[in-house]
Amino acid sequence: MDSKEFEKSYGIRIPVPEHIDYYIETIKKSNENIITDKQIELYEKFENEIGINNVKSFKYKLIEKSVSYLKPILSKVNVWESFEKFVLETKDFIPEHNKCYVSFDVKQANWSVAKYFLGLDFPSWEEYSLNVLGFPEALSFSKSLRQAILGQVVNPKRYNNMQKYLTWIHLNEIKKIDNSLYKIASINSEEIILEITKGDNEILNLLKNISWVIENKVNVYDIKIHNNYGDNVIVKEFLDCKWDIKYKSLYSVNGHRYYIHFKSLVLEEDLDDRDMMFKQESKIFKWCGEDLKDFREWDYVKKWIKPLIWKNDDKNAYIKGYEDMIYSILQITDINITLFDMKQKEEILLPCINRQYKECVNIYHFEKIQMFIER
Repeated sequence: MDSKEFEKSYGIRIPVPEHIDYYIETIKKSNENIITDKQIELYEKFENEIGINNVKSFKYKLIEKSVSYLKPILSKVNVWESFEKFVLETKDFIPEHNKCYVSFDVKQANWSVAKYFLGLDFPSWEEYSLNVLGFPEALSFSKSLRQAILGQVVNPKRYNNMQKYLTWIHLNEIKKIDNSLYKIASINSEEIILEITKGDNEILNLLKNISWVIENKVNVYDIKIHNNYGDNVIVKEFLDCKWDIKYKSLYSVNGHRYYIHFKSLVLEEDLDDRDMMFKQESKIFKWCGEDLKDFREWDYVKKWIKPLIWKNDDKNAYIKGYEDMIYSILQITDINITLFDMKQKEEILLPCINRQYKECVNIYHFEKIQMFIER
């Protein structure tokens, strides 16, 4: 499977393509349903049918075809002007530990907004892209493809203004409710977030009874802020109608450290080496040291962690598969050996019992590599 195209299609983080199966299986453990077995099966089938090397060009052609088809239908929305003056005052979201929030944002926003202002009774994007635009089912789920297509059809500035207008209408509806029951935590063009009291069913019932002009996605969640491996990590704990946790999700986390926090805070499992890896410019690195705040090139570590091969009367040690000598025995006694480390360019005195010097050097070698990984 082409991890890069799969990552783009579904928004899944695959830090090291060589371990794509591990990352997919890890993500699937979450109750959030970030990716499903059906989507994976459909994508693998799609990739096999058109060829792994043709996925990127296929997507480009699909975008061109879809843009051409949709422009005559949706471009009329680009002349939209509001019939009334409005000002939407925005407010950045600053999550607070142990606070409870409810958020409202439009489902498939760019698609839903365009349909609303044109009065089009079209189905969801998944259905429309599959049945009208001729998408393979695997790509009908792709948010990035939808955004790429509609971004070329609907003027982004005009779309943003329409979305602000709808948010302004929704905000006015919310303000009709007693404001002692909530605080406005955030407002932007696409989302409204309110701070509420956890367990307060009254405010949720009042919000449910609002007649939204366009369907909103509503989420209720707690915020937990953890000091995890030296980072302040925000975790959203999404709640069901009984205020129990449905699933957890990371909020605004460093992509290179995503699996460190996902594994330990969301899944609450021990870390695997692959959770600490990331790829940069074709090189694999691994987080290490105190709080995993340092990193080392993993490809380099993998080279040196191989077994030693002894040559020249068993006095010189080489890494299996490499020609350069790495250690040379200078002296052996009953209690120690003097070793010259070619990489560190220094003499090392090692304790050695009963002249078992090969075993002593092997222990030194692997302990040195482990220190390199951990420091």
